[in-house]
Formats: sequence, C-alpha cells, structure tokens
Amino acid sequence: MQKISLHILVLFITLSACGNASNNQGYTLKGTIKGGEGKTIYLDEFIENDVILIDSAKISSKQTFLMEGFVKEKGFYRLRLADNNFAVLVLDNQKIEVEGSYANFSQDYNTPKSTETTALKTFFGQMQANTKQLDDINQAYSNVMQTRQNEQTAPQIINLDSIKTYYFDRYNAVMKSQSALKQAFVRQHKNTILPFYAVGFFEQQEIQDNYTLLDSAYQSMKKTIPNSKYTQMMGKTVEPYKVYANLQIGKQAPEINLANPQGTLVSLSSLRGKLVLIDFWASWCGPCRQENPNVVRVYNQYKDKGFEVYGVSLDKEKTAWTKAIAQDQLRWTHVSDLKFWESEAAKTYGVRSIPQTYLIDGQGKIVAKNLRGQALEQKIAALLN
Repeated sequence: MQKISLHILVLFITLSACGNASNNQGYTLKGTIKGGEGKTIYLDEFIENDVILIDSAKISSKQTFLMEGFVKEKGFYRLRLADNNFAVLVLDNQKIEVEGSYANFSQDYNTPKSTETTALKTFFGQMQANTKQLDDINQAYSNVMQTRQNEQTAPQIINLDSIKTYYFDRYNAVMKSQSALKQAFVRQHKNTILPFYAVGFFEQQEIQDNYTLLDSAYQSMKKTIPNSKYTQMMGKTVEPYKVYANLQIGKQAPEINLANPQGTLVSLSSLRGKLVLIDFWASWCGPCRQENPNVVRVYNQYKDKGFEVYGVSLDKEKTAWTKAIAQDQLRWTHVSDLKFWESEAAKTYGVRSIPQTYLIDGQGKIVAKNLRGQALEQKIAALLN
C-alpha cells in the first residue's frame, strides 16, 4: 500500500505576508503559559522558503508573557516554545490572547477571542489525526503482510486479496473523510485568508478534482481581500488548474480523435452509448503497467454489458506502444498521437501524471475520475447493474 503524504509542515515554510495593515496601533500578543515560568517564547513569521524570528518574550514568574509590535498584513505566524512545540496563529495588528501549557503547547493552546486562529487549530488537529489514522492503517497492513509471508505451513488460511481489500477500504474511507473536511473548511472560510492555508493540504489530484470549489474561494478572496498577498498566492496555486473547470463530474467529456495502431482515427464520441473508461497510460509507466491486469479483469467481466476502455497512450515510439498492448493483453480501443506529454488529448484533459482515468456514461458525461482497483470495479458494477 502506498502511503500518501499530506505535506503538513511543508506549508508552514511557503507563506509570506505583505500589504496594508489593518490599523496603525500594532499587535498586542499576551497570554498565560502554565509551567513556562522563566522560559522564552518566540514569535516567527513565515516568509517564502524561510521562517523569520520577529519577536520574543520571557515568561514571567506568574506564567504570563507580553509581546507588542507591528505586522504589515494579517497573516500566518508561529508562536514557538521549542522546535516541535508551537501554535500557528492568524495575527493582525490587534489584540490577541493565548492560553496553554508549556509541556503540550501545540495541542492544548487556545485563543478565545480569535475565531480564525481557533478554526486554524481545529483544522490542523483534524489533519494530524487523519494522518495518524493513515499511518496506523499502513503499519497494520505491513504487519499482517509480514506475518502472512512468514507462514509456511498453512498459506491458505489468509487470502491475500481479502487482506488488501480490507485495508485499502479502510484507507480510502479515511482519505474520503479527510477530503470532505478540507472541502468544508475551504467552503466555510472562503472570504478569509484561510483557504490558502488549506490548499497546502490538498494533493495535486485533489486540486484538480476540486477546482470549482477552490476557484470559488479564490474569487471570494479577490472580492473581500483583493490586496492580500495570500489572495495573490491563492491565484498562483489555483489558476494553473483552470483546464479542470470543464472536467468536473457531470460535465461533458471533451472530444478526443486520435489514430489507433493501424492508423485509423477513432473518436471518443464513436463509443457513445457505452460506459467508457478513458485511460491515459504509456508503455514506460510502471504504475500504469501494474494497474493493467486489474483493468483487464474488469474489462473482461463487463465488456458484454456495455463497458469499453478507450486507452490513450503517451508513448513516443509506436513499437513500444504496440508491444505493451500485446504483452499486457489489452484488447480494447487504443489511440495515440505519439507525442509523449505534448499529446493533444493529454493537454485537453490536463494530464500531469499517469495513470489517469475518466469514466464517462453513455451520454458522454463524466461520472467518476481516477478510480483504480476495487473502487473502479465497484463503480462500474453499480452503473451497469
């Protein structure tokens, strides 16, 4: 099972702040840190590819601290007690109060009068919890598989396919829940700088699949905080995915009309009336070749029920392409312009990595994207049965 990284901490070093301050009074940052008397607390600003210390204070014998200063714009900052013991804040030139304990500051800090920081903390905690769940599932799967490999006397006791299905289903359930949380967070806070924080937790594929939502948040940010640096960076993150606006579920799949190995043009629309899996792949793509046996199995099971595969190869050499088709026994429709990543079809569908798939119904509308393994079979079965 491949572990999916969330890049949680990477986000913290890709942020910057500039623009107009909310007022000319500066910020007042004060709080109580239980058990922190005599220690130093630091305030860091996230600047592009770096973290800059901008303030610090000694925690008093009464366990309190006070910092005062001025920031250029509301932004994301880190209140740090030690390298791995910090709180992420939304700081503006206003008063903010912080409460927490020195021993476990990153987990139990509170900012009662800062709703954005509270939302940030809740969201970050949810992402951490989900990441731990995914790690635990990966570890459990590895442990079971190791035990299975060590069984020499009764290998029939444990069915490998059942093991994989069980853990993949659990893993995918957590991923689905996590994706829903990220979407809800962006939707709820789209008039603030918070969507830029959240988008750092989206995998590339998630940005593609949720382009409409993220672009909506970006448009809202342009209206409410047009001069914010975070609005500009949100645009730089989202706008390259504009091609996916027409590739969302429910949209009509764009036409493809390329030549098959015999040199005859075969259009995607010529398969209208069937449930079609558009499969972007290549002979040189290891993950594609690993997934091919599963697609072959599903194809053989449902080809007589109205299912077809429209394979679009990103190969450069015809010989390698046709050889892979024969080796993997891919007995469905194949097309290619042999232009590698410059393939016109790949550009139309915003293909940045392979394998990548789109499932379209008999009317040519997109009904699912990037399904593999058991998920692909389940979706096809549901639609055809």
